[in-house]
Amino acid sequence: MIAYFGEPELERGVSGDLVSQRLLRTSSQPMQINLLRMMVDEYRGAYAIRSRARDIIFRQYCVPPREKEKQALALADWVQRNITYVEEKPEVFQTPLHTVATGYGDCDDFVTLIAALCESVGIDCELVGMEWEGEYRHIFPRAVIKGRRVPLDATLLGSVYDKRDPIDIALGWGVDLTCYVG
Repeated sequence: MIAYFGEPELERGVSGDLVSQRLLRTSSQPMQINLLRMMVDEYRGAYAIRSRARDIIFRQYCVPPREKEKQALALADWVQRNITYVEEKPEVFQTPLHTVATGYGDCDDFVTLIAALCESVGIDCELVGMEWEGEYRHIFPRAVIKGRRVPLDATLLGSVYDKRDPIDIALGWGVDLTCYVG
């Protein structure tokens, strides 16, 4: 397995802050998920992520403290409403802070942001990668709450509160699917 990080690219975020990102090439979806998991693990403890999650949950969405599923859905809804989905070629992995600063990202950027926000307030998340026709096609987060898995895919059309699972959608299309969970 090979992971290659290119030279940092710099750009201005929506607030004018200078942020960086790196091009990434991996040889497998499991390696990609491992790298994204490491990013989530690093950023879930960042003050900016934790304070943003608390602000979203308690001030903007007014979710009660022990309602973990509602909290996770509120965080995914906030990302869906405030971060613009864009397709990337070549693949770039942004940090959660970069995604918030620029206001855009693709599915892997949504995953790291949603998972870091959730985990910063004690909601465990899985990163679920999907592969079909030999290509890595999609990745999305799932909250794990008391053994239940709640899909938090903010890239889908429609509300995250519908709890639509991309795996079920792909299987409904008759896709021969391989999934990876990290």
